[in-house]
Amino acid sequence: MKTLTLLIAAAFALSACGGQAEATAEQATTQASAAQAAEPVATLNLDWDTFRNRVDEDFESAGFGFAKIPASMKPEGDANAARLTVMLPINDNLVGNIASDPATGKLTSITATVGANEDAAENLKNFSAAALMLSAAAGDDGNKTVGGKILKMAGDAVNEFAKQTEKDSTASVNKNFVENGVKYGIFVSGSMPVMMFAEPAENK
Repeated sequence: MKTLTLLIAAAFALSACGGQAEATAEQATTQASAAQAAEPVATLNLDWDTFRNRVDEDFESAGFGFAKIPASMKPEGDANAARLTVMLPINDNLVGNIASDPATGKLTSITATVGANEDAAENLKNFSAAALMLSAAAGDDGNKTVGGKILKMAGDAVNEFAKQTEKDSTASVNKNFVENGVKYGIFVSGSMPVMMFAEPAENK
């Protein structure tokens, strides 16, 4: 945990995170809404209510002190939307963006954007919270089965980013892994907040 805290702090120190996490999440919302309705829809094995309940329980168990997700909040969109979306602001530096298939109600993606905080402990808490949000895609015990793997992926990504930016200030790092049909990923760049996501893995 201490190593990950230092790595995240180093990544944020090297990263000129231009733009707020919420602004990046708005871009994700726009992209999700622009998806083609004619394409077959791949979904995660959970709906919004299941996601909300799992995240609330995991946040409470972790003692983060975050407010519960309002029961009135849900993915929305116009009548012709290919995806329904909801933005979930956890705090000033952590925003979730959730997309669902209007036909089935199943989620199609879980995205978390993590912005920089001067407090390394807060950065670690936000990364941990983002990992819990993504791990909801893995079931009721997702925090135990993939939560640690997501945090390790994040630690590896920011460590690699820190090393690369010593040689190239424009460097960026993409990392991901697939487990039980779900792709978990992270993108670290010096020009935007850190992006983490869970989405259906491509069938090959």
